[in-house]
Amino acid sequence: MPTKVCRKCEVEKDTSAFSRHANTRDGLKSWCKPCLVESAQASGVRNPEKVRGHKRAWKKRNPDKIREQQRKAYPRLYERNAPKIRAWSRAWAAKNKDKIKARYTSPRGRMLRRINQARRNGRIANAPSDLTPEAWLGVLDRFDHRCAYCGDPWQEIDHIIPVSKGGGLVIGNVVPACKSCNVAKNARSIYDFCLDRGWDHVDWIVSLAA
Repeated sequence: MPTKVCRKCEVEKDTSAFSRHANTRDGLKSWCKPCLVESAQASGVRNPEKVRGHKRAWKKRNPDKIREQQRKAYPRLYERNAPKIRAWSRAWAAKNKDKIKARYTSPRGRMLRRINQARRNGRIANAPSDLTPEAWLGVLDRFDHRCAYCGDPWQEIDHIIPVSKGGGLVIGNVVPACKSCNVAKNARSIYDFCLDRGWDHVDWIVSLAA
């Protein structure tokens, strides 16, 4: 098993005790991981504001990494603290009923509720789901916030390829629909649905959805 001597504690250790470094000859840092952690903690005690500034700057430069870390950490966090989180959520909801009502009755709140509902359905079906509120607003603007099929005001998110047939909540596969058209279309493809209704604007719908 390959080993290396830490330049800080001068102890010979297995190479797995060292972090990788692209600019060194052996591809490893010169200090072992425990020494690096100890040094970082000591630096935080001596210069707390400097350390916090570095952290804020790193987070600002790497928003995608932060979101990915949070996405991976949340399931473990929830599993360890599920009772506390549920209790806190119930207590907050009980104290903020007006805020919740205002949030979900506003135009943006109704839109977010539709997206979240579609995401839940997609997770159950193990379908791809990366539609953001901003991207969905772009789709709504292209359809003038109206049903892609009949032109009535939109109420729900419809999938061009149904979730049950592998369609996901992604740009190019979602269009706004009124409740009547969404229920009538059900699990049929957009082509079958429009052919049944005698509509010939399928290509126009698909082009605006992309």
